[in-house]
Amino acid sequence: MPIVPTTTDAIQQAVDPVQVDTAKSWVFEKINQLKKVSNTHSVDLINAIDSKQYVENPGFVSGEDPGTYTNQKRDYISKTLQSPEFTPPNEIAAQLWNQETSKFTASEINSAINIEARTRINGRVNQVRSGINSMVDNINENPYPGNLFNSLEHLEGLIGTIDQQQQKDYPGYLPENMTKNMVIDSKRKIANAYISGNKKIDPLSTMNDIMEKSSFYKSLGLSDKDLTLHYQEAAKTYQQVAIKDVKTIIAILKDDLDKIQMNGGSLDSSSLAKLSVDDYSHDDFILKLAMIAPWFGDNLASGRRTHQGESQLTAVEEVDGMTYIFPTIRWNGINYTTYEDPFEALNVALDNGDAIPVKDIQQGNRISKHMSRLLSWQK
Repeated sequence: MPIVPTTTDAIQQAVDPVQVDTAKSWVFEKINQLKKVSNTHSVDLINAIDSKQYVENPGFVSGEDPGTYTNQKRDYISKTLQSPEFTPPNEIAAQLWNQETSKFTASEINSAINIEARTRINGRVNQVRSGINSMVDNINENPYPGNLFNSLEHLEGLIGTIDQQQQKDYPGYLPENMTKNMVIDSKRKIANAYISGNKKIDPLSTMNDIMEKSSFYKSLGLSDKDLTLHYQEAAKTYQQVAIKDVKTIIAILKDDLDKIQMNGGSLDSSSLAKLSVDDYSHDDFILKLAMIAPWFGDNLASGRRTHQGESQLTAVEEVDGMTYIFPTIRWNGINYTTYEDPFEALNVALDNGDAIPVKDIQQGNRISKHMSRLLSWQK
């Protein structure tokens, strides 16, 4: 037996119970038909909602614009109730119908107000996210410390928040827990964007920056895994930079050698005669040579370790008037060989053509320590 609208005592006492029951059946049918068409209308309205309007259009913000969800819903119910289909057949049905439609209309309007409140929140969330995305893009394209710290300093103020009590009084505002989570997520995005942008500009400095400021980046939400990935990507980028720069230098040298040969061995038209030892043996160039050497560059990008927890050991030795940096641990995939005799390791490096020439023992030790530092950070 369906649940139908109830009647007042006055109606029950004034008319025939059969007429009352007939009226109740009509009201029961029509109120459910009204709910059905109203639900369809609500779905269409919700699908057409533009949350941006509710935070940027003054009429939507104030609720006065006829295009708001609540106003459209109120107008739709009012017009629908005026249609012949929903006109009560008699006075008893009219009284019952008025009771039920009043409750239905109030319920629908309250629901519409709540939908608009959520829509305003969504609109503000979209505004904030749009601002965050622009901030992140800007930091990625302009990864300078001032830009980073300025963004972090103003992040919470730019997003804005109110406490839980205010949230109850002003339901259209962003909830406090939501803004806190957005700030946390935004800091992580900003940190990633800053490092990613710097990797493209100066990968070696980025590697040093990660080593020196890992605790700072962790405070912004980056994990050891995040930092290791950034570090390895920076190493790979720097390796590509090194390959390109060394190839350029080789091409210049080859061009100069060709000119010398064409001039019968004369150095007059060659820039080689003007070069000093420092021109081709400064630390930056030597480190780029090391990046090209598979025994160093590949280890830097992979983070593999021996059973003793070592990634790479290097030695510096002088032989026949030349000084070299070379590995005393050599990898072959996941397998490795350790050389106890440094000169045996040097001979292997010379045979492989991957010993790195340096100016002297002092420079070799300095570069070797730098290489060890770069390798030691790997998590």
